[in-house]
Amino acid sequence: MLRDAAIALSLANLCLLRVWSAVLDPGGNFNYLKAPPSPTLVAAVLIIAVLLAGVVWGALRVENRPRHRLSRGLARALLVLFVLTALNSLFVQVALYLGPASRPAVLYFVVAALALVSLLAWPRWFVSTGKNLALILSPFVLLLCAQAGWVLATQPGLRAAYADQAPAPLLPVKNSPAPRLLWLVFDEMDQRLTFEQRPSGVELPELDRLRRQALSASHAYPPAPWTTLTMPALISGRLVSEAKLVRADELLLTWNANGETVEWSSQANVFSQARELGFNSALVGVVIPYCRIIGESLTDCSWAEPSWWIFPPLEETFKEQLFWSLNGLVRLLPFADALGVTIGPSPEQIRINRWHKLLGIYRTTLDRAARLATRPELSLVLVHWPIPHPPGIYDRWRNDFSFDRQRNYFDNFELMDRTVGEIRAALERAHLWDGTTVLITGDHSWRPTVWRGKSGLLAEEEAFADRTDHRVPFVLKTAGQTESLAYDAPFNTVLSHDLVLALLRGEVSDPEGVVAWIDQRRQSGEGAQTPSPICGPRHQWYGSPPPDLPCE
Repeated sequence: MLRDAAIALSLANLCLLRVWSAVLDPGGNFNYLKAPPSPTLVAAVLIIAVLLAGVVWGALRVENRPRHRLSRGLARALLVLFVLTALNSLFVQVALYLGPASRPAVLYFVVAALALVSLLAWPRWFVSTGKNLALILSPFVLLLCAQAGWVLATQPGLRAAYADQAPAPLLPVKNSPAPRLLWLVFDEMDQRLTFEQRPSGVELPELDRLRRQALSASHAYPPAPWTTLTMPALISGRLVSEAKLVRADELLLTWNANGETVEWSSQANVFSQARELGFNSALVGVVIPYCRIIGESLTDCSWAEPSWWIFPPLEETFKEQLFWSLNGLVRLLPFADALGVTIGPSPEQIRINRWHKLLGIYRTTLDRAARLATRPELSLVLVHWPIPHPPGIYDRWRNDFSFDRQRNYFDNFELMDRTVGEIRAALERAHLWDGTTVLITGDHSWRPTVWRGKSGLLAEEEAFADRTDHRVPFVLKTAGQTESLAYDAPFNTVLSHDLVLALLRGEVSDPEGVVAWIDQRRQSGEGAQTPSPICGPRHQWYGSPPPDLPCE
């Protein structure tokens, strides 16, 4: 009896491993969200786990009755299904760590082979082995319960950690007019595709118009290929080799130069240094919880959680969370995903939900950016945009938002251009455009190898995916500038941190001065670091400029 109960609980929790992983979040993804997992969500999964364990226990009891052949056969078939579901759950979890491209080969082939062997050759051995493995792994049930209990017990403290820091008080404006700098960082903005090898049908009149009165660099390299590395590097002025969000309100950074690991909240940043100079700063961002970590350096701060986070439903009703937990179990049944078996939102509906969330994030970012850019008391405003990063949410042929599957990365280019136009129009209406220094760049370039493995590339995108070009745009219009200036020497955009401070101090004020300033720093220290191929280790991002070859 006790043995059967241990097997039932263990097997039920193995079947729900992927669901538990999403809820208890051992990888720390909840740290990127606005709120921690709610007690009702944990309770919903616990209820599904107990009910499933009861079904498994009943099947085990029936299977132990040799006189009831029909019921025993049905119970054994049910146990085969549970064992296969548990293995499927394990393989899904392993595949998530190995990478999306490995999932079909590792998961479906192995599950299919096991199903065929178990059902046709050795069903008794398969069930017996599955029960023994579940029994061996049964101590993990206690560990899981302890982890769930810890999540529930630490809710009050978690809620405090998820709160944004209080903004810094507004400093009086010393000089009139005060220097003004607007720093626009677009996610996955690519130099080659934006300006040099622009796809057919993509028109970027606002960016082209801006380049005609700005300094434009053709060989600017980002600090890293990942947002979580690049943005802290740009804000701190130092290359980062590793970044880990260890708490909702703390990001651990490892400096590339010396391997030292520090808490980002304890480090000086461009906003705290601008404040020491007497300037007010503001930030609008996405993905990274800036306001929880460095918000006290900013007069105004807002951020949006990642658009890919749709489930589990953190703020929904208990009924909806219970339904989500059950759907998570159903989708782990063998071949359920391949056959489209679900009792919840379809993959297409999930995609549309994500599209709506990304659109909402974009609109909120645009609204706040336009308002902050026109506040005369703010000398530095950084906006980290969620575009043109896939998925495509804009139809460049209709000049409107769209959730059509055929919308892609290049469609988002025109949304990016439209965004630059709207920000410029807001500044012009406030009579602030001529007196504002505007810096536009990308946090990293387009990563076709990454997207081919995740969501796949459309035919139009594949035509440009023959190579990985790591360069990002770097377009800088200084206050009062009206003529264009090209800059072709390579440098790392991590220099943006020091350049922004030099512009605020008045050490440089015109494009020729900026060129001389970059020339003095690009060949030494952090500014000389250019990226290695994206196909290397996730945090390996330094060395010589990559060859102009495919990175496969």
